[in-house]
Amino acid sequence: MTLIISVITPKGIVYNDKVEELILPCRNGQVGILPGHAPLVTAVDINVLAYRRKNKSDWDIIAVIAGFAEVKRRDVTILVNRAVTKDSVNREIAEKSLKEATDRLNTAKGSLDQAEASISFKTARAIYQISQ
Repeated sequence: MTLIISVITPKGIVYNDKVEELILPCRNGQVGILPGHAPLVTAVDINVLAYRRKNKSDWDIIAVIAGFAEVKRRDVTILVNRAVTKDSVNREIAEKSLKEATDRLNTAKGSLDQAEASISFKTARAIYQISQ
């Protein structure tokens, strides 16, 4: 038995395939999803989504940038604002973006600037993590 996951952004489908296992980054931590999982609707955080395809021991990863997920017995639909695959990331650019986001976070003044800097940092960190 497998899961069918769909990662969808406003620009279209980023990933749609069968997987054996999924680790979903939720607002309150990570949730492991296997076929037959109880129904669930949850907010997706800015972080790395990991999945393992059938007959593979390696995990693949996608950076997801906030949204929602609906889990049914065998289907998982993940609607996010943005999703970045590891093959579309340049390591040097990701590292530079993370440094800039870290600097911005460390110098942010006021609650609005801090909130925006935090979102930028989490996004840059997720993209950097998949670039390795």
